[in-house]
Amino acid sequence: MAEQIRIDHLNPAGAPSGQHLVPAMKDGVTAFLTVDQILGLLVDGAPGQLDTLNELAAALGDNANFAAAMTAALAAKADTSAVTAAIAAAVGPKQDAAPLVFGQCRLFLDGANIRLIRDKGRLLTINGAHYVIPAAGVALAATGLTPSSLYYIYAYINAGNLALEASATGHSIDAATGVEIKTGDATRTLLGMVRPVAGPAFADSPTQRFVRSWFNRSTARLKNEFSTGRSTTSITSVEINSEIRCEFLSWLNDLTRAAFTSSCSVSGAGVRQGSSICFDGIYSLGVELVPSDTGAHVVAVNTNAELSEGYHYATIYGVTSSGTSNWRTGTSLASAPSLTVTVGN
Repeated sequence: MAEQIRIDHLNPAGAPSGQHLVPAMKDGVTAFLTVDQILGLLVDGAPGQLDTLNELAAALGDNANFAAAMTAALAAKADTSAVTAAIAAAVGPKQDAAPLVFGQCRLFLDGANIRLIRDKGRLLTINGAHYVIPAAGVALAATGLTPSSLYYIYAYINAGNLALEASATGHSIDAATGVEIKTGDATRTLLGMVRPVAGPAFADSPTQRFVRSWFNRSTARLKNEFSTGRSTTSITSVEINSEIRCEFLSWLNDLTRAAFTSSCSVSGAGVRQGSSICFDGIYSLGVELVPSDTGAHVVAVNTNAELSEGYHYATIYGVTSSGTSNWRTGTSLASAPSLTVTVGN
């Protein structure tokens, strides 16, 4: 028979064996139960959260040597490294989340200077960090720049402050952030490009769009006209007069559209007259007029092109088969021959 022991007589430094009898309540009646019996009742009557413990104890055959049994069971577990490797092979290399980049700004001509201002936000990413653009913007003068040269404008941090620089060095994508940067220097973020005129000075007018923003860019619109009637006697295509040129800067893949309209006449019936739009002196599209009289006739030409990045100009070339061909202006019924250009998608 199991040894009976009172709970208050238990040795605090030890523990009763599984066969010690201790007083307990069972079904409302005081009884002496072994420690094993009490633990069994506890497990069997436990809430649902302990069902797994009961099932585990039963699966182990109520083995008193629980630690050894668990060690043996765990040792028989399958190695998960093969499964992990298979999953990695199926999923492929882990891809890091794309970093946030900001270009909440725009570059434009402000008086004699160019200025970077906030646009659709106030943040600009430089070398992986985000900086607040000052409310007043950041300006750059044309001092020291060479006229008729192409410069890219970059933002950088100087002693904790946002600053601008003009550089002839081109731009490329930063592999780490995806930001367009000064080639070879991730501390410079591209803002735009400029082409100074004599002075040096910055220019952005209907005939010279020489300040272009990289961020939040808008379509560049140009228009120019002949100041007086123009003519040619050349039997090969020549620029009628350079005063009608529209000069501009274009980003790669910008779509450039050009249109020319004019009232024209020839010196004799049957004289063939040609008018064409040319980019940088290279033919794009033209029309031929063969009037049966010497009166005025309307000529219209429209074309478009995707040009390389940088400086370009559109102009009008003309040709005559003989005699003289005229592009008229200054009459009450005819407007001046005009060339319009839009640059940007």
